[in-house]
Amino acid sequence: MRIAILGTGTVGQTVAGRLVELGHDVTVGTRDIDATMTRTEPDGMGNPPYPVWALPPTLFVKDTDSLAEQIQREFPGAKVVIALLDSFGHTDVIDLGDITTARGTEMLLPAWVRPMGALNTPYFNFKIVR
Repeated sequence: MRIAILGTGTVGQTVAGRLVELGHDVTVGTRDIDATMTRTEPDGMGNPPYPVWALPPTLFVKDTDSLAEQIQREFPGAKVVIALLDSFGHTDVIDLGDITTARGTEMLLPAWVRPMGALNTPYFNFKIVR
């Protein structure tokens, strides 16, 4: 499957790396290709620069729209998927509904960034208890 990942940070690196391991054709998007490819130092969170990946916020869209919805409008023939959790071995996956649910899931980023800073690691997750 051909998949595009937007972002070269921890989440983009982790998702892209796993999808490549699973045999998918992955393209990673960034705002500034030249800056991304010439960066040699880790970012402020300690993530390695894109050119040395071992293939692992600011919300500018929210409330009445989402980045996923914007991508879907721009590329109506594309299948925009918010998460591929079953590809990562998760078995208890909750389907939140249509693409408009991306408005909420995209807003989780700020809630994720604070614990990442407090724990000094991006390697944690949220759990929904039924």
